[in-house]
Amino acid sequence: MDALPAAVSETAETLITGITCPDCEGALEVRRERKGSLRFLCRVKHTFSVEELLTGKEEMIEAKLWESVRAIEELVALLHDLDVYAQRWGRAEIGGPHDERIARARHHAGRLRAILDENRPVELTLPDVPRT
Repeated sequence: MDALPAAVSETAETLITGITCPDCEGALEVRRERKGSLRFLCRVKHTFSVEELLTGKEEMIEAKLWESVRAIEELVALLHDLDVYAQRWGRAEIGGPHDERIARARHHAGRLRAILDENRPVELTLPDVPRT
């Protein structure tokens, strides 16, 4: 799958892309504007320049990674509390102990946190193009 349709450089028509809107996750269209710049538009009319789209995508990814960290840490807390409950009340059907699952989940959350700590924005470096 290509993010940008191959014909985007050859036509001024609006074309469907292979990417989604960072705000609503609807399909994005792209059109070439004056001097070759690109404009992205979704079904509900969110519009983006290239820089705005990259920033929006990065922010969306970061938010989803934090959601994943939170979900994993909630799983760790639940598994721990289920172990405590099962020990206190002798509830074998709860399963456990969940030590291995807890350790694996903590490891995954730690890896995601490390990725988030290393996160840096994409820097656009545009070639020097003579203006006509």
